[in-house]
Amino acid sequence: MNTAILAQDLRGLCGQTCIALLMNMSVEEVVKATKCGKGKMSGRKLFEALDLFQVDRAEKMKYNRGKQVELPECCILSEHGHFLLYYKSVFYDNIKGVFSDYDYSQLVAYLEINLVERM
Repeated sequence: MNTAILAQDLRGLCGQTCIALLMNMSVEEVVKATKCGKGKMSGRKLFEALDLFQVDRAEKMKYNRGKQVELPECCILSEHGHFLLYYKSVFYDNIKGVFSDYDYSQLVAYLEINLVERM
């Protein structure tokens, strides 16, 4: 996983950043392929983008509504209007960077990703 992309200013590109990390590509490449720019990545568009890149994923989000859960090895977390990536006990966020402690009260839902072989 190329975490160097997190050093850029990625505000408004949270879903695109998650996909870029998963696919080992630049955020710019994801934006171009999905035609989805800053502040435009909704949940539906995230699913469409994952499908575009043929990312093996769960059919739907699992909702926890702020309760602590045991996350799968790789998943995209959905907070209130924000996405971040979780992989092997580490969180990757386009705003906060890389961290291991997480406030589960912010978590609304998560989408399991079966992409371990690419990372």
